[in-house]
Amino acid sequence: MLSQLARLLGYRLIRSTMQPPGFDLKRDLTEICEGSPSGIIDVGANHGQTATKFHSMFPEARILSIEPHPETFRQLESVVSSLPNVRAHHGAVGAERQELELNVMESSEMHSFDNRARNHRLFSGKSIPVQVQTLDDLAKTYQMPEPLLLKTDTEGHDIEVLRGATELLTSGAVTAIFVEVEFVPIEDVHTNIREVADLLREYGYGLYSFHDFFHASNGEMRFCNALFRKL
Repeated sequence: MLSQLARLLGYRLIRSTMQPPGFDLKRDLTEICEGSPSGIIDVGANHGQTATKFHSMFPEARILSIEPHPETFRQLESVVSSLPNVRAHHGAVGAERQELELNVMESSEMHSFDNRARNHRLFSGKSIPVQVQTLDDLAKTYQMPEPLLLKTDTEGHDIEVLRGATELLTSGAVTAIFVEVEFVPIEDVHTNIREVADLLREYGYGLYSFHDFFHASNGEMRFCNALFRKL
């Protein structure tokens, strides 16, 4: 009776035990981590949107939110200061220790180390130097507990982030990886799904589900968040 009524209203009822991957992010992460992740590393934290979401899902998990842009970091600090178990780190991570130029965009969500951003209509014309270290080193500094969920959304810099996490990926300390990927090249700077999948396959990770799809006005799917798991 309820199923018939739901269909009449344009809905479909699905038992929670029958939800497919991609339907509920918390359920997917709980399945992969066999419960709650003990630690969450949030690379490209922006104003703390993801940290806030993950904290509500897994309040006992220790979260490290990483943001390179000074003003955006100050806003991040303000947001997460009231959240237990969440720490904000001002800086960036990449394949090696070095100084990189962060291309400053008019929208804080689009700041990027990828120089393709300089051709974007929202490029401010400015860049700032940022100290970069590897995720392997930063995880040791903060003594992040396992199993780990790694989220990275860095506007085209995600491959470099993963290359700096060799120890974490090889050891299996990271159980799940949540990364923004693109399916087709567009003006906004993202990381191609094939590049991410090929790199992670070398470390024994496979694609598990997609979330948060963005479609263009013509209906074409452009980018989304992809969830990978240790196989």
